[in-house]
Amino acid sequence: MDLNETGTLAPISLSGSPEARQKIELWSLVLQAVHVQHQVLPEQGGWVIHVAEQDYDSAWQQVAAFEAENKNWPPPPPKAEAMGSDDFSTLIFMVTMVLFFSVSGPWDGQSSWFAAGAVSAEKIFGSEEWWRLFTGLTLHADAAHLLGNVFFGGLLLYFLSSQFGSGTGWLIAILSGGGGNALNVWFRYGEHLSVGFSTAVFGMVGAFCGIRWFRRGLTFQEFLLPIGAAAALLAFMGTAGERTDLGAHFWGMVVGLFLGGVANRPLSRQFFDSRLTQYLLIGVCAGGIWFCWFLALATI
Repeated sequence: MDLNETGTLAPISLSGSPEARQKIELWSLVLQAVHVQHQVLPEQGGWVIHVAEQDYDSAWQQVAAFEAENKNWPPPPPKAEAMGSDDFSTLIFMVTMVLFFSVSGPWDGQSSWFAAGAVSAEKIFGSEEWWRLFTGLTLHADAAHLLGNVFFGGLLLYFLSSQFGSGTGWLIAILSGGGGNALNVWFRYGEHLSVGFSTAVFGMVGAFCGIRWFRRGLTFQEFLLPIGAAAALLAFMGTAGERTDLGAHFWGMVVGLFLGGVANRPLSRQFFDSRLTQYLLIGVCAGGIWFCWFLALATI
């Protein structure tokens, strides 16, 4: 049936706006699906669907049924704020690092802090002082070493917390730092000493790589972008300080890559999707570092 030949048309209209235009096109698809002949025409700043008068009631019923069925579609987008994230936790991290440096001081072979807490392959494997993997993260060779780690570490921790929540961000940083130190002393030959939070900093860089890599639809360009960013950061601060360790930075990034991929899984996000859980994780991280230092100082 040609509507132009029926002589009697009944309009279904919407006012002019991009949303209205999209709606009228959806209605047109609905009518096509049920074989109701119609025409979509612009009229008085909007759009109208013309149908034959005998099809008007049927057309409105189909449109009304479609609208009722899709009343709550599409669902509202998820909130941009991550679970339990806040800026205060990042500030706590930065202030704590600076305050601890004011107590421990810069690298000194006679300092009890460095004697008890520096990452030492001989002490870790020979005396089983595993806590050095974590206490070493809190010691810094000098003020420049400290400030670099506080700045980059605080910045990365802030963005990581915005992705997963503050507690998960802290956990990834601490575990990637300790794990990176562990792999470094395992694969490195001979005795060496290292200190600094930069292993955890590169762990957080690796976590961002893991977020992007372990997802579907990854393009080659998106695959290379995190590698370039990590390489640039490694070149900028990878050899800063006498007691920093390039190998630890690399292994920290490897561990962080794995942790970022795991944390980005839907099951992991659901498990940690609680502000209380995030604060508990912060407490676990802070308490774990305190416990490691308790063990370290007890050996003196």
